[in-house]
Amino acid sequence: MILAQWADRDFLWFFFVREHFLRYTTTLHERENIFLYYVPVVILGALPWLPFLWRVVRESRFPEAPDEETVSPLSFLLTWFLFIFFFFTLSSSKLIPYAAPLFPPLAVLVGAWCGAWVEGKVPKTGGTVKHRCLVIFQSSLFIAALIFLPLLKYFKGEKYLSIFVSYDWWLWIVPAVVALVALAVVPYRMERFGRGAWFFTVYLLCAFFLGSLVFPMARFLEPYTSAWTVAQAARQVVPGGELLYQFRISLTASTFTTGFGRP
Repeated sequence: MILAQWADRDFLWFFFVREHFLRYTTTLHERENIFLYYVPVVILGALPWLPFLWRVVRESRFPEAPDEETVSPLSFLLTWFLFIFFFFTLSSSKLIPYAAPLFPPLAVLVGAWCGAWVEGKVPKTGGTVKHRCLVIFQSSLFIAALIFLPLLKYFKGEKYLSIFVSYDWWLWIVPAVVALVALAVVPYRMERFGRGAWFFTVYLLCAFFLGSLVFPMARFLEPYTSAWTVAQAARQVVPGGELLYQFRISLTASTFTTGFGRP
């Protein structure tokens, strides 16, 4: 920190005041959003586990503290989660990555609840058909979204919408589609071997589905998160050794990816 301040006299003010205090208390960075911005973020972040969690919560109880003097694990985890949730909800700047600290307590909460359900301490209350319909509905929505994404490039209603999807998009989404179909079928076939088999199958298929999204989503988001696409176009029109000017944008990686200098 001392060396950073010595190299740049504005470091402490920029990093601690402007990028933290002012970002939280003012709209200087123009990242303001609705008050309950993180509610849909948490809900979407819980997918594709959400329908399965509905069954777990419905058919079991959260593990209780071993004795009365010990703080309830449920109270502790909820306090942990809600403190972070309201801290960032009250912030003047809201971005999706800010919700990342919400998921560790949520993951522990879900894991403990799933453990209680697998042990089967509470009798099953039924509702498997309704739950399976929720899973099928979720899989259908995901598959429709994956198929619909390439069609967004033909949508003219949004002025700034610009969608780039590679021609091999359909091949990249095949593993994800297979995982979604399997989620609606395989866990219920495995349940005859016990609740542990059901949960383990759901866990593996969810992990496979999320992992299979890495490559297609990387290709989909590349124009928005990387200067690579711009660099390829710039090399075709900008002579070598020339300066690359930017107007109303700041692609910091453009110098490295294009080999051009910046003024």
